Amino acid sequence: MFLIPISILMGLIALGACIWSLKAGQNADPEGARYRIFGDDTLNGKLDPKIRGSLSPIGNQSKLL
Repeated sequence: MFLIPISILMGLIALGACIWSLKAGQNADPEGARYRIFGDDTLNGKLDPKIRGSLSPIGNQSKLL
């Protein structure tokens, strides 16, 4: 008895989320993420400080401990 109204409500919520994501530009550049992996991670020959810890094996081990 309550399943049909609940399923309609859930469908409307999902539809609203899809419309919101289109208007907010959530998928504005789906091809760009594919090519960002090939970008250069260095600035003037030095490793970017934002990713330095993620590439360091010591940094990764300290996060696990």
